Amino acid sequence: MIGIANRKDILRTMFLASSIFLVLSTFYAVFLHAQYSGQINNIRLDLLAIKDWYQGKAEKATGLEAQEYRQIAKTAENLADKITGPSLNPYAYAYLNYWISSAAFTEILLSYKELGLNNETISALETLEMQGWFNNQSFYIFDLARGDYVQKLASKPKLHAYFWTYYLFVLIVVGISVWIGVKSKYDVHVVPEVMCGALSLIPFWVAIFMGSLLALLLGIIRPENVPFGAYLASLVITIILSAFAGAIVGLIKKREEI
Repeated sequence: MIGIANRKDILRTMFLASSIFLVLSTFYAVFLHAQYSGQINNIRLDLLAIKDWYQGKAEKATGLEAQEYRQIAKTAENLADKITGPSLNPYAYAYLNYWISSAAFTEILLSYKELGLNNETISALETLEMQGWFNNQSFYIFDLARGDYVQKLASKPKLHAYFWTYYLFVLIVVGISVWIGVKSKYDVHVVPEVMCGALSLIPFWVAIFMGSLLALLLGIIRPENVPFGAYLASLVITIILSAFAGAIVGLIKKREEI
């Protein structure tokens, strides 16, 4: 292996690609956290809109109907006061774990706690679910900002990882790293770039496996939410895509030399 691809080229490419990919994946975990935070914040805003709507209805109603509307408004206000967005640390790894697992077409079920929500927020979300407030047609109300009727609390908060972004990041990062990292001149074209590409993200995966073990020991995620089978599948996909990215770079360099 080392005879076909220079050891320095391999190590240089591994260091460069894994470092870049670790930074990008960290930013993507923060992006997923922000996405989920936005959903939680929208639930709070929807509850405040429901409060205002039913307070207005209560002012126009009388008797038991007015009492019912005021109770809904009060409940919505109390629940809104309990809801805050998820903490980022140390729960960011749960978002990264979800993204890596999604690359192997695996959807893990993370609890509210694992996503960084506090006990009050968890209690409020569970209350909304038990009382059937999510996707409840009674909360199809007029939104002044949109100037139209909108379904409030349309769905429970759900994390969306966009698994295809993982493949895109692998191709781009490995391609750039092979282009910069492979500096030696070889008699055999393409093969050295393919080998350097295939090995380039191995240090990243070592960090992922070590991070998973650490997250388990710290209790950040449950054992059932560390799907090592999915990790293995993602690793195989990573190596294949990385080799492909290296092949593309090798072919481009070969054409430039002709």
